Amino acid sequence: MARVEADRDISTSYYFRTSTFSPETAAEVSGLGHEIGYHYEDLAKTRGDFEAAHERFGRNLAAFRNHADVRTICPHGSPLSPHHNLDMWRGEYSIEDYDLVGEAYLSVDTNSDDAERPSYVSDTGRDWGTTIADFGRISTTDDLIAGLESGGCERLYLLVHPGRWSRNPAEHIQRVAWDLAAEAGKSTAKGVHAIGQATNDRIVRAFRERT
Repeated sequence: MARVEADRDISTSYYFRTSTFSPETAAEVSGLGHEIGYHYEDLAKTRGDFEAAHERFGRNLAAFRNHADVRTICPHGSPLSPHHNLDMWRGEYSIEDYDLVGEAYLSVDTNSDDAERPSYVSDTGRDWGTTIADFGRISTTDDLIAGLESGGCERLYLLVHPGRWSRNPAEHIQRVAWDLAAEAGKSTAKGVHAIGQATNDRIVRAFRERT
């Protein structure tokens, strides 16, 4: 994907997770003119421990920077965790504390109804799922191509997961099955988290009543 884009003079941002980061791959992608970023999931990995999440984030970011000039970050969706990684920035810390210039969701003002701002288009749900004022509904990749060729989608903020795309019908079924399993796991995780929180609240109330 990075090579295809480079051949067409397109520069994009590639966000790596700790589990997918390779210094050699990052160097190759960067050498093609693309940006390397950190696809963080530290709040989910630390099970919602805010301080531990930032300690982990700092370590991972420093490790990435040993091999690439990381200036922006993007949260990874963790479907089996009840914790949203973007919530790391709702407290006392800011991305500026880490000498970062942007966060993929927080730093870009998108609006599909305003031509002055980019329209956010994502393949996360296997459906581009966007309506752009000057073009119309974009659901399929053919719609996206038509929109680009029409000139009615001049400013797009495009989120793409090439690893989730299917090369044949069998692979498509396999990937959709994984999505469904992940969503089921996420629902279960949220339920377990809610039960645990409710139990903890009852214990706290009981302790207060006794004291």
